[in-house]
Amino acid sequence: MPRFFVDASGSVGDIMLVEGDDALHISKSLRMKPGEEVTLCDGRGTDYRCELVKTSGNNAQVRVLEVTQSTSEPSVEITLYASVTKGDKMDIVIQKAVELGVSSIVPVLSERCIYRYDKDSEKNKLARWNKIALEASKQSGRGRIPRVLPIMPYEQALKEGMKADMRLIAHERAAIPIWEVIESGTYLTSAVFTGPEGGFTEKEVMAAEGLGYTPISLGNRILRAETAPLCVLSIMIYAAKRDSKKGRLGSEKEDITI
Repeated sequence: MPRFFVDASGSVGDIMLVEGDDALHISKSLRMKPGEEVTLCDGRGTDYRCELVKTSGNNAQVRVLEVTQSTSEPSVEITLYASVTKGDKMDIVIQKAVELGVSSIVPVLSERCIYRYDKDSEKNKLARWNKIALEASKQSGRGRIPRVLPIMPYEQALKEGMKADMRLIAHERAAIPIWEVIESGTYLTSAVFTGPEGGFTEKEVMAAEGLGYTPISLGNRILRAETAPLCVLSIMIYAAKRDSKKGRLGSEKEDITI
């Protein structure tokens, strides 16, 4: 069923409005007819099963048939602090991280990043990255739209991540496997740092350790900068689903198969 995000809420029987590009997609691309169904999501975890009433220009009116809570959101909140990669690799990281269930993404400028900060180009990048997050949320059936925050210097990002229950930094020379850290306790929020091409410097890892971050290994092979974030997220979200079934994390809301 087609899925669209709207900045609105409603009850059964209410008429809700889809506007702009989404309305055009309904009428022009999908060629939907009155009576056909779509799902609207308010971006805060509520889904609305609706039937199309009519389309008119850049507007589509739908009637709410059913209101439910989204079942696609993970039981843990994971903020990914991903070092900015060159080319379009960051686009891939954002798209796949949203599909996997990340809560928010902070692009990080670490020492070995090839990317060079430019205020004007950053605005364009940030707009594109958030559009990628929106489209990935639609495609994957998310109940929320993860935010991509402005690019942040490494030291500032470390301090921001201190708010999380579990703080991890992926490093190719770390001795502790990620699954051992996850098994060691319960958590509802997590901050995960992944490095750029060339990885983090020893100085950066030591700075993270000094603030209570745990260096983690992702296995015996060195992963590319765009692969490591997806590996971490897959493992953590799979573990969250398993642990929610066991009652370790509370609510069992997540639906992902790995």
